[in-house]
Amino acid sequence: METSEFITIKNNQEPGDWYSANCIISRETIDGRVMMRKQLRRQFLDNGDHRDMLRKEYAVGRMLAERTPYIVGYRKMTDNDEECSIWMDYIEGETVESLLAIQPDYFRNERNLRRFLLQLLEGLEEMHDCQVVHMDIKPANVMLTSINRDVRIIDLGLSYTYSHPTSAGMTDAFAAPEQKKGGSVDARTDIYAVGKMIEYIEQRLNSGGRTYHLPGTIRTIKDRCIHDNKNERWQSCGDIIHRLNKGGRWLWIWLLCIALVGSISLVVYMESMNGVFTDSGGMRYAVLSSDSGTCAIIGRQKGEDRPNIYISDHVKYRGRTYTVTEIADSAFKGDLNVVTVCFPSTLRRIGAGAFKECKNMISADIPDSVTYIGPTAFWWCVKLESVHLPKGIRRIPMACFSISALREVNVPEGVESIGFDAFAKCDSLTAISLPNSLRVIERGVFWQCHGLKRIDIPANVAEIGQYNFLGCASLEVIRNLSVVPQNVIDVFDVKKAHRVKLEVPASAVEAYRHSAVWNKCEIVAIE
Repeated sequence: METSEFITIKNNQEPGDWYSANCIISRETIDGRVMMRKQLRRQFLDNGDHRDMLRKEYAVGRMLAERTPYIVGYRKMTDNDEECSIWMDYIEGETVESLLAIQPDYFRNERNLRRFLLQLLEGLEEMHDCQVVHMDIKPANVMLTSINRDVRIIDLGLSYTYSHPTSAGMTDAFAAPEQKKGGSVDARTDIYAVGKMIEYIEQRLNSGGRTYHLPGTIRTIKDRCIHDNKNERWQSCGDIIHRLNKGGRWLWIWLLCIALVGSISLVVYMESMNGVFTDSGGMRYAVLSSDSGTCAIIGRQKGEDRPNIYISDHVKYRGRTYTVTEIADSAFKGDLNVVTVCFPSTLRRIGAGAFKECKNMISADIPDSVTYIGPTAFWWCVKLESVHLPKGIRRIPMACFSISALREVNVPEGVESIGFDAFAKCDSLTAISLPNSLRVIERGVFWQCHGLKRIDIPANVAEIGQYNFLGCASLEVIRNLSVVPQNVIDVFDVKKAHRVKLEVPASAVEAYRHSAVWNKCEIVAIE
């Protein structure tokens, strides 16, 4: 067992790092894969606050790892009387702090600095989209991988979410004024820390008698990030990303000028080179593989606003027929004109956020050929009343159908897990059928499903995350077929638990009566 350098507890750490001092951090190999294990020290196993911090970090980290590669992957958690541990991906690389000690001139290269900032901001933007604020962005909590120097944001132990509103500390040198004063925090709190990160890099590059001046665009970004008044800061990471990209486009402007001189449209040329094309119906596609003749639909051209979308099984491009197998990430995101979609029978994949915020979409008859649906694919489709889930999927991902008008859902056999908030805030949901193959129901899956009166949990379900039935005001019956009570925490409002009839196998009645949280319900044996 080896201790990881980047999270070893040191005597000179900032006060905000107190939380790690309660854990043992080790590098372990599990099934041939190197992972990091963060384990609560034995003397703290009876401390509920410390357990909750690890539980929060795992729940938030697992959710975010599905959304972006720029946050360390959280893989599993063990939470019982003898152990409280989480396992994360092992990152071969250095923190920003360590990298500048090894390669003090790395960020003098403007390309390296811009790339670093773009990845950091993209990771934070995804985090903020999930209503999470990191609260402790600093050089020791941002790593760069040894290969390719990609960003990995680590240590979500102090993060803030609506469902986990408490934060145990901060790092004073990078904390925003509202953190220090105990005021309200939001995305702009992390944006302040990004500005302090830029300032830290600038100071390090000016150390040892050397001189360094930030590029003008990045200096402007830094100055606005660290404004004491958060209303005067950048209001989102997306705004900063846009400014960074705008500041670095001189090369493309030059190329465009050359193209115009030569009477060539650079945009059309680049699209053609990349296999992007538009059909006669205004649908836009991208070639996935010329060898296999497959393509993805990536949206529709500007001005195309027909409410009923028909996606063909096949489309022609440059005299060749391509099979439509995917709907790309964010393909129709925010398209308020979409009402119905006729999916191709050849479809295999629906990308993350593909129909996110299509607020007038009413149904989704997904063909059985689909084997993958991405996170937030139908998030905030507030008029979506019905959906057919394909037989080929094994997982319903995070926030896939959150805030929709679904009434009844039949989860097909073969699905093994349902992700974080998958059906959260579906006020009209009254019936859901879960398959025998199901093993994991992650955090908040049915959170605030006010119309749900009954749910049957299959016998193979071994893990049920926090807040699954919180806000389910109409819930009357839970039929839990597992003979071993799941280790649940805050699965619903314990003050209302006595109103819920928990039906369990006769052989398991006593086990449920001795199980925390479940024992708050009225427990009856299944006849």
